[in-house]
Amino acid sequence: MARRCGYGLVLSLQLGEPLTLSKKEIERGCRDLPENLVQGRHVVDLAAYRGTTLVVGLALSRLLVRAYARGEDAVKGLIGSMVSPPRECIEFFERSGKLMGLTSMQACLLYKLGRSLPLHGRVRRFMGSVDRVVLTLVVLGRNERVVSVARECLDKLVQSLSQNGQNTAASLYTLRPVDWEEGPPRLVKLVRMHGEEVFESGDYPWTEIMGTHFLGCVRCPYLSTCMSLWR
Repeated sequence: MARRCGYGLVLSLQLGEPLTLSKKEIERGCRDLPENLVQGRHVVDLAAYRGTTLVVGLALSRLLVRAYARGEDAVKGLIGSMVSPPRECIEFFERSGKLMGLTSMQACLLYKLGRSLPLHGRVRRFMGSVDRVVLTLVVLGRNERVVSVARECLDKLVQSLSQNGQNTAASLYTLRPVDWEEGPPRLVKLVRMHGEEVFESGDYPWTEIMGTHFLGCVRCPYLSTCMSLWR
């Protein structure tokens, strides 16, 4: 999908393995975070570039469905824990993120990626320098309340990073299966809801988004909750 829209991908050296950020790389980019939130390896959902612009992507799917099943406060707690600026992220994580089973690696995740990924050796190899970062958040479904919370948290994070001298923009998309009844969906619909257009809205092959290993939705225990997010 990124290649189709004119972006190059930053991938791991290991074939089939996702790009990750180490603890040292997170420490270097996020010196303002407490030590307990900077540990382990952080998986990058999307790292793409065009010119000197780096797209840093985070997708909320199964975690979002699980939170939605617990109500609006849980959704706000999840998105706030992973997407807000550091101070707010930490408050959300301490108040509700831990109760939902989030780990310290997931707390402030988009901030960690947005600050640390431009310093990653693989990014530097492909781009040389990063002059602009687009934080791209993809949420499953098209529920208006979920989109509203995601937009608010994302805008606050972009504003925080911009005030600290990082040229940052926001991009928010929704993603939902088009047809799922016969097993793995053939198509998914990607729709830009807010911010910069990184990818064209429209229908994409499921395997282009999720890969070939996905087995389908029929036996998923969260199917009914997931479907309610699409409405």
